[in-house]
Amino acid sequence: MIIALVGMSGVGKSTWAARFHAAGYRHIDCDALIADELARCYQRPFADLVAVGGWMGMPDAPQFAAREQAYLTAEARVLASALAALDHQSTVIDCTGSVVYLPESVLQALRQRTTVVHLAEDAASAHRRIAGYLAAPRPIVWAGAYQPQPGETRDQAIARCFAELVLWRVARYEALCHHTIAEAAHRDPACDVAGLLRQLGGTPGGPS
Repeated sequence: MIIALVGMSGVGKSTWAARFHAAGYRHIDCDALIADELARCYQRPFADLVAVGGWMGMPDAPQFAAREQAYLTAEARVLASALAALDHQSTVIDCTGSVVYLPESVLQALRQRTTVVHLAEDAASAHRRIAGYLAAPRPIVWAGAYQPQPGETRDQAIARCFAELVLWRVARYEALCHHTIAEAAHRDPACDVAGLLRQLGGTPGGPS
């Protein structure tokens, strides 16, 4: 079975990818591949996702737009390459939160070649994610969603615009995926790989 995990950054995709890997699945870590791609392009190392986020900066930084585009270009390249190389080996693809911004051709290939699983989150988790982003920025693609209003501080603008961004992304994740797993289910300590696979039932649109 070939599974692609989608959802907001920090929702648990990497945790589940690691569990699938421990169960014998090949693991394609898009975050790591993007960091490697950017390191080659810019001749500088990125130790982890936080380092990439620091390099991109906040959405009001002068370099942000160019680096955001560089990030998306790298993401499209690594995901398209990973999809083209798939065979019948059981695989889990840990997609980024920004996968929904990729070209339609890449997203169509993702739906055709994998079973896309959206790990959802509730409103309280989304609110905590805003505070986490302000404390330690991850590489968040805003795609023009950061639009401060007169009288707002940067943090106020980010909190408001982030909430709007989440709503837009969730709608896109839902349109992209074959299955949605509610937060209460995928964060249940009793839920293991076998249990998650049972929740998926079949594999519409994806190979097994």
